[in-house]
Amino acid sequence: MLDTEQLEDLSMHFPTINESGGGTLLTSEIQAALKVVGIDIPGYQLRDILGRFGDISQLSFDQFTSLYEELYEAKTEETKRWKKRIGSVARSYQVQSITEHGADEIVHTIRVEEEVAFSNWINNNLSVDEELRQYLPVKPEGGDLYKKVQDGLIICKLINLAIPETIDERMMNKKNLNTYMKLENLTLSLMSAQAIGCNIVNIDADDLSKGKPHLVLGLLWQIIRIGLFNQIDLVHVPGLFHLLHEGETLDDLRHLLPEEILIRWVNYHLEKSRVDRRLTNFTSDITDSVIYTHLIHQIAPSGARVTLAPLHVNVHDKRQRANTMLNEAEKVECREFVTANDVVSGNYNLNLAFVANLFNKHPNLPGADKIGPRSKPVLKI
Repeated sequence: MLDTEQLEDLSMHFPTINESGGGTLLTSEIQAALKVVGIDIPGYQLRDILGRFGDISQLSFDQFTSLYEELYEAKTEETKRWKKRIGSVARSYQVQSITEHGADEIVHTIRVEEEVAFSNWINNNLSVDEELRQYLPVKPEGGDLYKKVQDGLIICKLINLAIPETIDERMMNKKNLNTYMKLENLTLSLMSAQAIGCNIVNIDADDLSKGKPHLVLGLLWQIIRIGLFNQIDLVHVPGLFHLLHEGETLDDLRHLLPEEILIRWVNYHLEKSRVDRRLTNFTSDITDSVIYTHLIHQIAPSGARVTLAPLHVNVHDKRQRANTMLNEAEKVECREFVTANDVVSGNYNLNLAFVANLFNKHPNLPGADKIGPRSKPVLKI
């Protein structure tokens, strides 16, 4: 059944439909109308379906509603089949989208672990915001993440978390949001995301309002990543000069990617721990939790009671060892982004985020007292 908001959207785009749920649509308008309510379908498929109605030039509102319900149910069942087929093994599922010209279908793989990690990050970091009380917590399952970002407010708040004061709070629509106000928020969030360095090619407000999973996750990851990397520099952490190799200058350090700085930081602490292991990547090198265990033990504040207990777990039980390691990470308030499965599988993005969060909270470099955040220009629109 179409909800009130969908009816408003239809009546806004098609004058022959009224908000109370009546009227007609020309058959030439059906594909566009379905897109308005979140259903993308290739033209050739739609022509086959409309053929069931006979040689007609228009559909009544009731006929259109029946068509929508049929296509929505088919879309939902397809997602369930993908989840059942793939999700239990790879913790992922696939969704389909249509190319701009409407002739070809594209399949996108959605990683459940990213849905969980990003939902938890939002819950943990935005929970103190009174204006988001009605949105939080975001449930990691059931598509709740995509529903909660559809009006743009959470995305705007997440951008300001990543780079403070990027968006003037007065520019956000926060109460009694209608369709136009939600689209304004989404447009504001996209312009702001681009301003802080996100790539928003092929993403528009309409995509986010429909909660397209691959686009939402891609944008959220970019925003979170920028926030995590924002203070990995000499301005915020002067002690980074300890990571210089022999013969290098500060300019050499400034030219390193954040990922490269993090690898050097991990290896600096591994050397301090007097272990032979070294980190070269955020995938295969961390699956046995040995590097993480030594790193957390080395950077933990005194009194945190962090131990090397994970090293005593059977080396063949990587998942149990990872769980034990994450229990140690929790002692320093850094159990973020990864689960034991993510560690064992070597999920690059989430393990990178895990290490960046450890660095931001506990750099433990001599002379690493953090300087206050730089003043950020307010986005002018």
